[in-house]
Amino acid sequence: MALTVTVTLNASPSVGLGLVVKALTGAAVPASQSGVTFGSDITSSPPQYNPTPVDTGSYIYGATVYQVATAATVDANTTADLNTAATVALFIFRSTGKTTAGSAVTYGGSAPTATVGSFVMAEIVASGTLAEDSSSPAAKSSTTASTLTTASFSPPASCLLMAAACGASGEDQVDTLSISDTAGLTWTRLILSNVTENGAAAIWVATAPGGLSGRTQPKAAVPVPRRGPVRARWASITGRAFVQVPAPRQQPRPAPRRVPARACVRFTPVATVNAAPPSGVAGTVPALMANRTDLISRRTGMVVSY
Repeated sequence: MALTVTVTLNASPSVGLGLVVKALTGAAVPASQSGVTFGSDITSSPPQYNPTPVDTGSYIYGATVYQVATAATVDANTTADLNTAATVALFIFRSTGKTTAGSAVTYGGSAPTATVGSFVMAEIVASGTLAEDSSSPAAKSSTTASTLTTASFSPPASCLLMAAACGASGEDQVDTLSISDTAGLTWTRLILSNVTENGAAAIWVATAPGGLSGRTQPKAAVPVPRRGPVRARWASITGRAFVQVPAPRQQPRPAPRRVPARACVRFTPVATVNAAPPSGVAGTVPALMANRTDLISRRTGMVVSY
């Protein structure tokens, strides 16, 4: 998730304001950041200090603003992230190497000797191998602005964000610094120094948003089998339903046969008039045949002639 971080000085315009934000992997969460811290005003001393770390493998971060228009002479074991000088000097740095628990080392700048300023340092405790991620935005600074905002950046999901800021209003007052971001994160302040007229310096930590960070996620080492498509589904069932399980066995039923027609007769009846047969003598063959013909004719409606 991309975001920006903004630091604000309570006075406008300022005489100098600086901001450094780091995305740290392998760092403990804010609630577990119990490393050594140091905060003090600068009175006739160079911007450096020798804290005693409580853990091994930590980084020491520092920020200081002092009213001498001379950049710091960076110590050999210190890496400067911001080192500018105009009306005031702005110096934000980190220990070059990792810490060893209980072993005090001096970090910061060996010069110049400043008479007025604020100085803070904080140990960022590791939870694994501590490293600054390449997504960290560039440092920001101004000699007049009272608000600074980093470029948009996408830190690794749930990593630790460290913000160090320093600035001064040049007024006879206690300067304050506040921090915010576009992701609405909760920032925990580890240390603040803001004595009257000495400007202000502070260090905060927060947890970066979780989830995807804009990077391509690796494929699964073991292929996940695909689910087969469903063949059917019920959209809805209304009322009571009953299905006998298992379903009763059905007897085969042959297809019914059609009975073919045996014959088809088409004719037009013709009425005829036949001559009456000669009457026979009773008891003779012709008489018998005439009687039979008459019988057939009456029963069938047909006329039979011999």
